[in-house]
Amino acid sequence: MKTALKAALLIGTFALLSCTKEPKACMEIPPEVVVFEEVELINCSQNAADYEWKVETNSNSGGKADRISHRESITHTWDARGTFDISLEAVSENGKKSDKTRKEIEVTDLCYTCRFTYNGDFEYETIQCLSNNGSSSKEDFEANIARLESQGWSCSLQ
Repeated sequence: MKTALKAALLIGTFALLSCTKEPKACMEIPPEVVVFEEVELINCSQNAADYEWKVETNSNSGGKADRISHRESITHTWDARGTFDISLEAVSENGKKSDKTRKEIEVTDLCYTCRFTYNGDFEYETIQCLSNNGSSSKEDFEANIARLESQGWSCSLQ
């Protein structure tokens, strides 16, 4: 009887200790992406059952998150260049413990310098950037650049 009681106490103590593991928030994100590029934000947290992502999507938001998600991992696309905050909170199964981590991501623009020479005398130069081109996707933007090149423009990636 005493052995069974000791075993029950040991199992109960083990179960209690295993429930009190501290969550450790962890995320994997690329350090830099291009506007309109879909990015996977990967959750590598440990000992967590609940998550809260906060993603700054607008460079004018002053560091405030304007997208919140409770999924384990998420994808996101920025439509403007800038430096944006991403935070992840990992919460334990019983909801009493949590850990947070925060990173910044640099969103750059995709720009081409395009030149057109007329009769060898006149040269016109324009810079075409994805974020202010009016294109709805990277593919549309690249199609616009290809169209310029088919009309005699010479375009090179900046």
